[in-house]
Amino acid sequence: MVVYRRGLPPYHGDNDTVVPASQSEHLHALLTRAGAESTYRTIPGAGHCFENYSDVAGLIDDSVKFFDTKLAQPGA
Repeated sequence: MVVYRRGLPPYHGDNDTVVPASQSEHLHALLTRAGAESTYRTIPGAGHCFENYSDVAGLIDDSVKFFDTKLAQPGA
């Protein structure tokens, strides 16, 4: 739950046939309403596991940077 309190960068493929994009949109809305930092990003053409998306490594890098910033321990 610490992650949710400090924020989350939800991504969702617009070609996901497993989990509706509305689930990520709803999570984003709840996080924002609760005062957490949240950015919602639709990934064009990507499926559930981001198949058919050419820059999965970029998504991972963006996520790592986000979590490094949000979960960093002061003085660590």
